[in-house]
Amino acid sequence: KTMHEEALLALGALIALMGEAFAPSLSFVFPLVERGLANTQDYTAFTITVGVVGDLCTSLGPLMQPVADPVMRHLCAAFGHNGTHSSARPAALSCFGDVALAIGGAFTPYAAHVMPIVQTNMCTCMEAEYAAMIATEDRNALINGCLEACAGILQGAKGEVAMIRALLPF
Repeated sequence: KTMHEEALLALGALIALMGEAFAPSLSFVFPLVERGLANTQDYTAFTITVGVVGDLCTSLGPLMQPVADPVMRHLCAAFGHNGTHSSARPAALSCFGDVALAIGGAFTPYAAHVMPIVQTNMCTCMEAEYAAMIATEDRNALINGCLEACAGILQGAKGEVAMIRALLPF
């Protein structure tokens, strides 16, 4: 592992340990997180960073809102890059759900961008040609990522009429 990956793993542990008390430090460490999210070519570092974002969402909840835009921009962009390794996609899909659960109704503007990504990945999993090309374990991981995204998004939409309306077309 690289020093950057080790730093991200330590950061994830610190976030989990500190919980909401980590919020004042977010602006200082977010550039490191953003760098990892932008690095889709190194799928190990990218996947670790996505895990750190999940830790941030779990620990900070609504306090995650100030960094939601860049997080979502990087996550969505990862699905537009052909260079994003297939093993990184399930974690990134699941992270959509983590963000939605953390920020609730503030996720509404992202729904129109995220749901087509989730749909496309789920449809890809169901194609016989794709299923024949990859290992069952990888296919199941992608399906799981899609389901975790949907579960988090639906839980985040609880009581949020605007978000529910944004999700209806999907």
